[in-house]
Amino acid sequence: MASERRRQSMAISTIMDRLPAGITGGALAGVLLLLGESATAVALGAPVEAPMRSPALVLAGEGVLSAAVPWWRAVWPGLLVHLSVSILLGLLFIALFTTLPRQLRHSWSPLTIGLAVGLVYWGLNLAFLSPWVSTGQPLLQIAEHSLLYGLPLALYVPRALSPSH
Repeated sequence: MASERRRQSMAISTIMDRLPAGITGGALAGVLLLLGESATAVALGAPVEAPMRSPALVLAGEGVLSAAVPWWRAVWPGLLVHLSVSILLGLLFIALFTTLPRQLRHSWSPLTIGLAVGLVYWGLNLAFLSPWVSTGQPLLQIAEHSLLYGLPLALYVPRALSPSH
């Protein structure tokens, strides 16, 4: 009984030790994704804040998509939602990466898991924001989410979790 409690306590401690890597990795990758999306928006002739208007829908409602709404009223709620989702998916990456048996962890490289998490991120956007937002560039969006979010996350987290770090 006491050994079972100690094992559970150690498991909780281990999970808690890993959370900062997921939070930091998710936030950093989310910022990279946002920078890439903003650059793409400008290249396609949209305002730089356009990528923040879509996630702002979750907190501010449909009116936030109007150009009449000042940029700052769209950016702050959009940034909050974007970074929250980025951090949650960073934690999902930690859960997937650290719970896989070592053999699978090596055969399913962190890059594969990271790219998959990037696809999940894009899928969440598609599922929750597509009723309001046109997803006119799906291949570009898949590439952005996989390469600008999933890939950096996959490169950061294993290094952050390594004992030598």
